[in-house]
Amino acid sequence: MERRKRRSQVRREAVGLYLDALREQQELEAVGLVTEEGILVAGSGEGDLSGLADAAVASRYRSVRWGEGVLHVQRFEAVGLSLCLASAGKSVKGHAPMHRIARILGA
Repeated sequence: MERRKRRSQVRREAVGLYLDALREQQELEAVGLVTEEGILVAGSGEGDLSGLADAAVASRYRSVRWGEGVLHVQRFEAVGLSLCLASAGKSVKGHAPMHRIARILGA
């Protein structure tokens, strides 16, 4: 049985679709995948996603005040890149999302 409802052969778009699903499943306000240089690879949610990217890269901590809420930052390596998975409101649960993103980027 096919689990995914939407898919794309374009990696950046595929990551975006995955982040849409992740945001919905984990009830996140916003979520973004950011390079260590501050480039927003893909994001999902309302609000200033480029600001989310900037705050994630600047943060040395796993959680930081961002606007009126909290930004959670999880750093990981994939396909030779240092990346941040940043989420607003709640922290992304588990390590599976980072593994799935790495798999999408490496496809």
